[in-house]
Formats: sequence, C-alpha cells, structure tokens
Amino acid sequence: MRSMAGLLRSPVYVATLAGFVSTFGVLFAYISASPFVLQRIGGLSEGQYSIVFTVNSLALLAGSVASGRIVGRFGPLRIALVAAIPFTGAVLFTSLAVFAWGAPAWAMIAGFFVIAGANGMLMPNLASIVMTSAGTSSGAGSALMGAAQFSLAAAIAPLTGLAGESSAVPMAMLMLLMLAIQLGCLFVVRRVHVDEKKAPSAVIGDD
Repeated sequence: MRSMAGLLRSPVYVATLAGFVSTFGVLFAYISASPFVLQRIGGLSEGQYSIVFTVNSLALLAGSVASGRIVGRFGPLRIALVAAIPFTGAVLFTSLAVFAWGAPAWAMIAGFFVIAGANGMLMPNLASIVMTSAGTSSGAGSALMGAAQFSLAAAIAPLTGLAGESSAVPMAMLMLLMLAIQLGCLFVVRRVHVDEKKAPSAVIGDD
C-alpha cells in the first residue's frame, strides 16, 4: 500500500497510467457498444457482426505482433506515438460518422477496424512505459494498472448505452473524452522523455 501511495504521488507514473487506461477505454467503448451500433443501428445480421468482430480482433492481434517485432529497434514510446496518429484519426472519423451521418455501418466498420489495429500497437507499449515509470515498485505499479484498467471498463460498459440501443452518441462522446485524456498524457510522457535526454535522472526512458 505504501508503494501504491508513492506511485500515485508521482506525476510521471500517473500520466503514463492515465494514458494507458484511456486508450483501453476507447477500445472498451467499442467492445461494449458495437453489438447494438452495428446490428440495431447499422442493420448487420448476427453472422455479419460476428465476422466484423472477428476481423477486428485479428487486427488487434496483428498490431500487437507487429509491435513486438519492431519494439527492440524503435522503443515503446516511439511506436506508441506513431500508432496514436491513426488511432486519433479513427476515433475522430467514427465520432464524425455518429454525429453527422447517423452511424452508418460502413463508417463504423472502418473506424472500429483502425481503432482495434492501432490499439494492438498502443496497449503493449503503453503498458511497458507504465511499468518502466514504476521503477522498483513494479508489483504495485502492475496492480494499480490492472485495477484502473478494468474499473474504467466496468464504468464505460453501461455508459455507452445511456441513450438506448438506437443511439451511438454516448459511445462517441466517451471515445472523444478518452482520446483527449490519452493525447494529453502522451504529451506529458513525450515531454519527460525529451527532458531525460538533457537530464538522465528522469524516470521514463525509451531504448
């Protein structure tokens, strides 16, 4: 408990943790809302939805595998920053499709696919950065990461359906909120990384 309290007093750890958790939050908003967004609103059958969800799961896996192959060369922070670009674009596109076009199936499928694939590259690298920022308190850092991750997931799941199964607006709003938190945290993490090059005593490092 003392280790956890110490980590929660560390701005660097809290920023990296919030970046990881908010990224997972976008993914879980998709997981929670996609059944009614794609079937009730988009008109997909159960079989079609199953195919879309499977393809997106494979995209998530592919992103994770690709990340694992190149992380030794580029480092987790660089990969996370690059993956955040298509991730951001996909969240903004999906939200635009919800607010402006009524969440058509084709737009939701495209947006969800890129969100899943980019998440496969973001999540493992952000988790690595979180653990690095925990320093010698890796056990406490891992416990906090898991608790925060799934506590947020438990909160997001019912929120995506606040407007009923005929509206994707709560999902889009949650995605935008999580994206804003993620980008702010990545800015902080990047800033710490730049400062580390000037002063090696900083906590977070890349390769």
